[in-house]
Amino acid sequence: MSERAASVTRVDVGFGTWLRRAAWPAVLIAGLAAESILWRNGTSASYVVYDLAVGFTAVFLSLIVWGDEPSNAVGPLLFVYTTWLLVSPVRYLPNTFWISVSWIAQALVVGVFAQAVLAYPTGRLGNRWARALVAFAYGQAAVFAVIGLAIAPAEQLFGGCLGAPCPATPPFASSNPDLFTHVQDAQNVVDVFLVVCFAALLVQRIATATSRRRRQCIAVWLAGLLAGASFLLDTLLPQGFGGVWDANDIISHGVRLIVALAFFAGVYMRRVERARVADMLVELAGSQAPSIEPALSRVLRDPSLRLGYWHADRHVYLDGAGRVVSPTFDGSTEAATLVTGNSGPLGLLVHDRAVLQDPRLVESVVAATRLALENARLQAQLRARLDEVRDSRARIVRAGDEARRSLERDLHDGAQQRLLSIGLALQLARAEESTDMSTRALLDEAEAELEAAVAELRDLARGIHPGVLTDHGLAGALGILARRMAMPVHILAPPDRMPEAIETTAYFVISEALQNAVKHAQASHVSVTVRNADHAVHIDVCDDGVGGADPERGSGIRGLRDRVESIDGDMSIESVAGRGTRLRVRLPCE
Repeated sequence: MSERAASVTRVDVGFGTWLRRAAWPAVLIAGLAAESILWRNGTSASYVVYDLAVGFTAVFLSLIVWGDEPSNAVGPLLFVYTTWLLVSPVRYLPNTFWISVSWIAQALVVGVFAQAVLAYPTGRLGNRWARALVAFAYGQAAVFAVIGLAIAPAEQLFGGCLGAPCPATPPFASSNPDLFTHVQDAQNVVDVFLVVCFAALLVQRIATATSRRRRQCIAVWLAGLLAGASFLLDTLLPQGFGGVWDANDIISHGVRLIVALAFFAGVYMRRVERARVADMLVELAGSQAPSIEPALSRVLRDPSLRLGYWHADRHVYLDGAGRVVSPTFDGSTEAATLVTGNSGPLGLLVHDRAVLQDPRLVESVVAATRLALENARLQAQLRARLDEVRDSRARIVRAGDEARRSLERDLHDGAQQRLLSIGLALQLARAEESTDMSTRALLDEAEAELEAAVAELRDLARGIHPGVLTDHGLAGALGILARRMAMPVHILAPPDRMPEAIETTAYFVISEALQNAVKHAQASHVSVTVRNADHAVHIDVCDDGVGGADPERGSGIRGLRDRVESIDGDMSIESVAGRGTRLRVRLPCE
């Protein structure tokens, strides 16, 4: 499923935008004109102000709802509903035309309200029961309105006229008060049935909706139930109780405002949700792939959301646990949105279908998810390359160690043995009785030089790779190394054997640190501590030398750091002038 298919199709709303912008001044003028009818005929100023305040507030909120999604039918329906309640005082004009128009409008506005509530939030009624109910509401309203206009006494249309007597005859036929009373009774029964069915539909939606849909629509659905109860109250109770401030009228105004506020609350929630996408981008910056799905679930408030990551080799979408995420799902409550990048598919979002009702939210979430997935993919590639570099560096170090061991063996078994053989031959030559004194002296000198060469060769072999490290471990090798130093060295190391790479690295680090202490630090004493803790080997080399060592200078220190880091270790140096130097090394050892 493509991103284009996952979004609600947008249409050209140029005319609708113009109409919406012109609606507010038109309603302002019409509302003031309608309320002036009450004002001119003695209605209290406080009631007129109250009626205007509630009416204009409701209309203003309906225009916000309309403007948030211009292509959605809910906004225009709510606008018609709230506007009629504002301009409805025109029904009191003593004019047959205005009485007739108001009578029909008053009847049809019930259907407009039912459609707005049942179509929320998509603008579509959704199922056949809702469509049947709305069609029945409009149909029965039109039928009873026409019958009422044909037989009702004029003074009973909206309770009479203001400013002048009502017309003598109703618009269409002749007055028949008795028949009109029976028609009104029948209409009341139908209205009760209509409200019960309307409430049943809303209760059913509340009970069966997904958590996201329920959270999104609950305010409007509850306001619809409240308006239905108010409509029943207005239908069954006598009119005009208490004058203009009668209880039914006050309740009607309150419900009208609550309904408008409920629809506005939905707009506010959508805007907050869109704003949270920006926070999600900050949260996802640098995040690993497994954290993307929980972040999306929180932003969309959809606990059922699943995110599949594109697996290029298998050509499927896999979730964090390696399970296949398929775009085949329960289409009645779920939808799938494909997230693609410049290089092809990145992921598949399976989420509550209600998310698609806000195209701008979908676009924002898809964009944020795309950035997060691209970022996660790049991070994965970088980690893979770093792993390759780390493995390559470790292989180079291991190859160097092996080469040193091989060279040490070659020197021990080859050159050193030949030199020893030559030394033995010189000893035999010196033992010959025929050898004169001068020759003996030359042989003694050659033998001394040969012994010095063998000693130097042995030292070289031990420096390349000490055999005692292989035979007796780090503690034994460090003991021999300490005895060869020209200053006191205190060694504290566990006798246990360690992995070969750890022992080799630790030995050469300590050996280099001791050489530095002798050559540069002018130290009189060095302490070396090796300990195992927290799945790592910790090395401390402390001297009492002059300090002031710069870890950024000198190839020796850089070489040590490279060797330590080749096995994922870390190294730090503390060297204050006049206070000695302390080298700390941590080598991970599982």
